[in-house]
Amino acid sequence: MPFISESITNEALYKKAATGFSKDHILIKPLSRPNTALGRDFDVKSCFMPSTFRPFADGIYHFDVKPDDVWILGFPGSGVQLEEIVWLILNDYDFEKATTTPLEGRTSFLEQSAVQHPQLFKSVRSSIDSSRRAAEPRIIKSHLPVALLPIQLWRRKPKIICGFRNPGDMSKAYYEQYYHLNGYQGTYEEFCQLLMANRVVYAPYLTHLTEMWRMRDEENFFVQKFDEMTTDLEDFVRRLAEFLGKTINDEQVESLKEYVSQLPKNTIDIALTNKLWKRKPDAQPSDTMSQIDFIVDKWAQQTFDEFDLQLN
Repeated sequence: MPFISESITNEALYKKAATGFSKDHILIKPLSRPNTALGRDFDVKSCFMPSTFRPFADGIYHFDVKPDDVWILGFPGSGVQLEEIVWLILNDYDFEKATTTPLEGRTSFLEQSAVQHPQLFKSVRSSIDSSRRAAEPRIIKSHLPVALLPIQLWRRKPKIICGFRNPGDMSKAYYEQYYHLNGYQGTYEEFCQLLMANRVVYAPYLTHLTEMWRMRDEENFFVQKFDEMTTDLEDFVRRLAEFLGKTINDEQVESLKEYVSQLPKNTIDIALTNKLWKRKPDAQPSDTMSQIDFIVDKWAQQTFDEFDLQLN
C-alpha cells in the first residue's frame, strides 16, 4: 500500500514538537482508504509520527495477522497493567513467569523500532520481526490509528482489546512517557498544547479514539475503560476472561488482583533514559498538577458528546 507522507518543517510548532529521539516528524496516511469495519464512512486522517516511522510503514501495514492473536490497541497513556492482565489470563495465571520475565519478553510492541531509541529495548531484531516470531497466542500492542494498522486485522478478525482513558489522566501519563522514552524537553503545559494541536506522536488523539469507539460493537472487540478497571478490577477481569475464552475462579481473581496491586506505577528505567538524553541522573518531568487538565477535558468534550463517548 503506497503512503502519502509530508515532512513537517515549516510550522511555528516544529521546534516545540522535537524530541531527543526525533527532531523531524511527518504526517502520514495510506494513499487510499483501507477496507475496515468503519466502512465507507472512514475519513482517513494523516497521523503525526517521527520520520523514522516511514521505512517501517509498509512492513506494519502488511504484517501477517493470525486469527488467534490478541491485539491491544489504544492511544499511549491508557495503562500498561492491561498487558499484564491479558498475558496472565492467556497463560493460565503463571505468576511465577510473570514475576521473573519482563513484560517485553512476553508481549510485543509492533512499531517499537519505529518510535523508540534502540537502547530502550533489548531485542536485536526489529519489533516487526519480533512480533512475527512471538510465542502463540501472540499478544501484540500498538498505538497506531486504524489507517496505519495491519490491513489483515480487519479480514482475519483476531480478538482486539481497545483501551480508553479520560483525556486529563491520559495526557499526564503520556507526557511522562514522552519525557522519558522520547526525550521530550518541554513542560507539561507545552505538551498539552501540542496534543491539542495534533503535534505529538500518534495524533490526532480525538480521531484515534473515535475510530476505535465506533467499532466497539464488533464481535471481536472488547472495550476497556481505564476507570472501570481501577474501580472494579474483579468485574473487569471476569468479563475479559470470558471475552478471551478462558475460565477464572475466585482464587485466581484474588491472586490476579494482588499481583496487579503490586505492579510498579512506572516501569521505565529512568536512569537509562536520563543517560540516553544526556540529562542529570535525577532529572524529572515538570509538574503535571495543572489547570490545563480542565482545558484538555473541555477541548475533547464536544467530540465525546458527538460520538456518545463516555469514559467515566
